[in-house]
Amino acid sequence: MSIVDSIRSKVSEANEALAGAKKSWQSDSLSRREKELAEHERRLAQRKAELDVLLQELKALERNRFKQALRYGLIALGAAIPSYIVGVNSAQFVEHSRTSAPAPLPAQKPQQVTAPLPFHADTDEQQHPPSDQPSTVTTSSGFTLPPGPIASCAKRGVAYFIEIGSYPTLHSDPDAGRTAEDVAVERCTRTTTAFQ
Repeated sequence: MSIVDSIRSKVSEANEALAGAKKSWQSDSLSRREKELAEHERRLAQRKAELDVLLQELKALERNRFKQALRYGLIALGAAIPSYIVGVNSAQFVEHSRTSAPAPLPAQKPQQVTAPLPFHADTDEQQHPPSDQPSTVTTSSGFTLPPGPIASCAKRGVAYFIEIGSYPTLHSDPDAGRTAEDVAVERCTRTTTAFQ
């Protein structure tokens, strides 16, 4: 039995050596895999951090783009609103001036007209006023024309309206209800020969 025991003991030692080698190989393989896995997780964490930084930069760019678009929109709106208001007001003014004549005020003071009145007198001085007197006409809105060809024409127009009996307010269309001074000034601004 000594040979069988010695073979058994050698086989048992060999089995133990094999089992130890297998355990060591498995632990080496396991530690290598653990190292690879740890390295892979480290690279993933690094990529995730890089992606987080890029995401923050992208969000900041989007915020800046929105702010810039909003700023441009407000600038355009700020420029468009006054233009729109001016355009609407001027369009309303033009439409109103085309379609309506100014109505006389109920308690309106009579306007002073400095136009010469037609005189049927014998003296030449009364028929033709001296040239040193200013030729001005004051409209119903209080605007006074400076001396010049338009004011002279408007004076002739007021005199004409007095002569035909349509003073101070005109009675016939298209200027019915308007003051003689306003109509005379309007016609004389078109042509200074309106009342020849």
